Amino acid sequence: MNKLSLIFSVLAINTLLSSSLYANNSPQQISLLTQIKNGENAFREDIVEEALFRLELIDANNPDFIAAKVRYYLRQGETEKADELIVSLKKISPNSDALKEALVGQHLSSTDGINLLQEARQAVKDDNHALAVTLYDKLFEGTYPTISLHIEYLNVYFYAPNKKEETLEKLKSLYEENPDNALVIETLARRYFYFGKTENSFSLLTQLSGKGKENELIAANLWLYEVQNWPTSTKSISALERMIGLFPTAKEQRESAKKILLKQQQQMKDPAFYSRAEGMRILGSKSAKEQKLALPLLLKGLKNKSNDAELLGEIGLIYSQQGQYNQAVKFLSAALNADKNHKDSIYWREGLNSNKYWSLISFADKAIEDGQYQKAQSYFFTALKINPKGIQALIGLGNTYAHEKEFQKAEQYYLSAFQFDEKNINAIQRITELYFLQSSDKAYQFLESLSPAQKRLVNDKGPYLYSKVLGDLAEQADKKKDTDIAIKVRQQILQLDPDNLWNSYHLAKSYYTLNDAQKAENIIQAVTRNNPNNPDAFYIKSLYYFTNDQSNNALKVINSLPRSQWNENIEELHQQLEFNQVLVDALKLKQAGHEQEAILLIQKLPDTASNKIRKLSLLSDWHLENNQFQRALEGYQQILATEPENESAQVGEIQALLGLNKSYQAMTKIKAISDSRVLETYSINNQRQIANILAESGDIEQANKIFNHLIDKNPALANEDSALVLRDSARVLGKNNQRDVALDRYAKAMVALGMTDSMPENRERLTYLTKHNETDSWLESSIRSDTEDLAKKDDVRFTLEYDYWGSSGKSGYSKLRAQTTMLQSDIPLVDGSLFLRIDNVNLNSGHLKNSEGQEFGTCYDVACSGDKKQRYSGNSLAIGWKNDSLRFDIGTTPLGFEVTDWVGGIEYSDKIGDVGLTFNAHRRPIASSLLAFGGQKDPNTNITWGGVRRTGIGLSGSHDLGGRHGFWGDVTGDVITGKNVANNESLRWMGGYYYKVINDSDRQVSIGLSNMLWHYQKDLSGYTLGQGGYYSPQQYISFGLPINYRQRNEDWSWELAGSVSWSYSHTKDENRYPVSRLIEANNLSGSDKDILRSSGNSKGKYGQSIGYTTTFLVERRITPNWFIGASIDIQQAKDYTPSHALLYLRYSVDGWSGNLDIPPQPLVPYADFK
Repeated sequence: MNKLSLIFSVLAINTLLSSSLYANNSPQQISLLTQIKNGENAFREDIVEEALFRLELIDANNPDFIAAKVRYYLRQGETEKADELIVSLKKISPNSDALKEALVGQHLSSTDGINLLQEARQAVKDDNHALAVTLYDKLFEGTYPTISLHIEYLNVYFYAPNKKEETLEKLKSLYEENPDNALVIETLARRYFYFGKTENSFSLLTQLSGKGKENELIAANLWLYEVQNWPTSTKSISALERMIGLFPTAKEQRESAKKILLKQQQQMKDPAFYSRAEGMRILGSKSAKEQKLALPLLLKGLKNKSNDAELLGEIGLIYSQQGQYNQAVKFLSAALNADKNHKDSIYWREGLNSNKYWSLISFADKAIEDGQYQKAQSYFFTALKINPKGIQALIGLGNTYAHEKEFQKAEQYYLSAFQFDEKNINAIQRITELYFLQSSDKAYQFLESLSPAQKRLVNDKGPYLYSKVLGDLAEQADKKKDTDIAIKVRQQILQLDPDNLWNSYHLAKSYYTLNDAQKAENIIQAVTRNNPNNPDAFYIKSLYYFTNDQSNNALKVINSLPRSQWNENIEELHQQLEFNQVLVDALKLKQAGHEQEAILLIQKLPDTASNKIRKLSLLSDWHLENNQFQRALEGYQQILATEPENESAQVGEIQALLGLNKSYQAMTKIKAISDSRVLETYSINNQRQIANILAESGDIEQANKIFNHLIDKNPALANEDSALVLRDSARVLGKNNQRDVALDRYAKAMVALGMTDSMPENRERLTYLTKHNETDSWLESSIRSDTEDLAKKDDVRFTLEYDYWGSSGKSGYSKLRAQTTMLQSDIPLVDGSLFLRIDNVNLNSGHLKNSEGQEFGTCYDVACSGDKKQRYSGNSLAIGWKNDSLRFDIGTTPLGFEVTDWVGGIEYSDKIGDVGLTFNAHRRPIASSLLAFGGQKDPNTNITWGGVRRTGIGLSGSHDLGGRHGFWGDVTGDVITGKNVANNESLRWMGGYYYKVINDSDRQVSIGLSNMLWHYQKDLSGYTLGQGGYYSPQQYISFGLPINYRQRNEDWSWELAGSVSWSYSHTKDENRYPVSRLIEANNLSGSDKDILRSSGNSKGKYGQSIGYTTTFLVERRITPNWFIGASIDIQQAKDYTPSHALLYLRYSVDGWSGNLDIPPQPLVPYADFK
């Protein structure tokens, strides 16, 4: 029991009582609970007992009080009392945090809990962090009784796979809850150091300054441990000075820091001495990585004493080791000239001759690379004069003759090298390779003819010779895409040399190429299983997964290797994999419309050598996508300053220049790379982009030439690059009215990506392949979308529609029943679609009553008589053309009406940044009444008036990046005229916001807010002579709350929409007969004219109302060629209750099996065109 008491006393230190525990407590209870916490931290049970006593008097059933008392009993070893309280707490507050804490404490004080904690800690010692995390989770279940245990858990969690970033965030949260806890501060600072956030670490550790000796020791130890490993620099000196000043009580650490500081300051005072001494010291280092730093230091030291023989000699030897033979010759010669009797002069002379020899060998090798074999032979013969037994020169001569197919001479020189040095593996290898070219048996016989000593040498070197020869053969088979032969050869290597890791890598890749994934997996798993302590094995296995787009598996392999065993290759690959992981997250944010967050995520990646260019390239590409051309240009130019031959940056720079309208600079750069010989060196992707640039610049012929070359060169290529080439080529062809060829290339792109196994046999099958697929990649989705758009543009369609519209009012004029039968054909033409339209329009306002006071014509003041039936019919004709950016039409109002006019419009659409804009100019009828649309006759005067037309311009805009939110707006200004109607002017604004609750491809739900502001110069809404019969308030404002639900499936598409609105309107008084000349010029008697002159005004109105609309629209695909649709909508507002319905039938000549429009798109009566 004493043991348990001691354990729980430790657990009581720094007990966590988060603010959530106190949420339902009074200020007095919170104060007492805090007192308990402080007492437990100070091991003052008297304080705890006093606070428990007072809490019990306030509320003995308080869960936090009971939990505190449970802890108290457990510390006292009174487990039975603790158990009784826990039973009580389960009844009082079964789901409380207090109960969770009490249960964890109870468990930790038990034998099982103690054992489980020991198991978890043992798992940590065994480096099995995943198991340790599982055991800790089982023990704590998310509730940590102490800060020390919480940190213990987080330190283990940190080393679990892919948990480092998450652990850092958890530590930040813990720090926010415990900002004064030294243990929390130390742990968080240590993690910041790990992530390279040194200033964050220093800032945290600084908080412990002046907080007591123990805290200062914690901070100073960690600070010094980090800084003392830094190379001497102003940064390290500054950090040491800062530490010395911050922690005065950490005397031992300060003294250590002062010594380090003094030494570094002295070294920094003499640059020449420092450079020379440091350079020479590094030469004695066993670290190859560190030795790379010696040369620039020695060169710097040489500036003060250019004839320093020792420095010259060492520099020459370094160049010699680096294979820079010409530089080695230069410095070794200078060293001997400076002091030919120097103790090291013998080595310098040997080095000089050796480097002259090797310089000639390097020149010869370069000549061989350039195919200049005779020139190479000349160098080799000169080298033999320096060293007549030079094996490399002899083998090099053999190589030149082998390249020239003079195999007898090649054999002669190979054998000469072998005779001079019968243990030279290179000579044995070349002879073996030469014989292998002739016959594998001959090569084998040569190897078998070697003496036992030579064979031992070969065996001592391992099966390198066999692996090399056979490996070369396998590589040749790979280049010829003869995968079966490559596998056969590599299997042979595997038998001879099972430790050849790269052979296993290539063998697995070959099996993967043949879609034999299981064999490939077996081979790559054996790489680490057979070499558990070889970092290269883990690198190769991870690289295999990475190159097969299995990044998660690649990371798992690397993370399974202790960090201390990572080499440069693993570090670089790990950085690349982490970059790719971050990139995936960033792309998700970008696609969701959070591009700024995505950019910040990329920018947070460390600027390592491998990351910097990739970061710049990615961010520049994004800036280019967003038309931020200047930022994109700056990024690309930074890349080119580092990597002048970076193809992608070159292409991006050109695109940015074009975006900035710097066409001359852009075209100059294009000309420099568009030559076929230069362009051939570029990747397929960059050639594609150059073709796109040429197309956008108007050079369609050259663009198509590049595209056709890429397609013809790689006819069977089935990958993303090929699909992109086909897609972009199709885009250019489609825009240039070569739609059949374009659609064929879209189909080939689908085949290249595996979206279909074979080319679609007809248009119906092609359009079926454009259907949305949730599993599509971005490229597959793009190809489907492009194909869908082009196929729709290329489709000939005929649509027959019947439209009914009616509104209540007074018979004979304001009442209306409108029936419109529309027939439209859509025909592909150039880069758009031509439409031909005929509308048969029937308007019926009923019969005008024979009585005075009818507000129609002059009937209000002079009773009307005669035939008063108000019904007209006629046919309107229209023709138009549209594409993605331009639309225009011209037509007539219905022929047969009292007033007939030419009408039409033109609109142009474009984007500025993320905003889509459409400008339009128009002359359109107002079709809200028979009078406004077609005109009517006054029964008394026989004067025709009406036929109102609005002529004006409009600008509309929208902002929708595909995310949840969208905005739209429209402003239109019109001059309104009509036959014998007073002229009018209007300015109308409409706009709104919408939020996409659901935004799937096949289901969409949105809600929004809309607003309208209208102003008309005059109120001409009346039907008396000279009025226009159209709604024209002087002030009108409305707000609406629309909601839309849209969905589609295989053969149905529908929309259900509704809105609620509030509106306010104001009309001014208006002369009942606003066109005075019509009163004078008619056949009425003088007395009737006097009555009309004195008739007065129509009174203005103020009003507000609440209205609603409901719409249901549906379309059904009957066959791929036939479609039927219908709609009905109901509107209800004060004094206005129109009704509307339509039915349509559409025929597609080529057939359409793709996605149905969402929502359906019925025809709009020509009179209602915008």
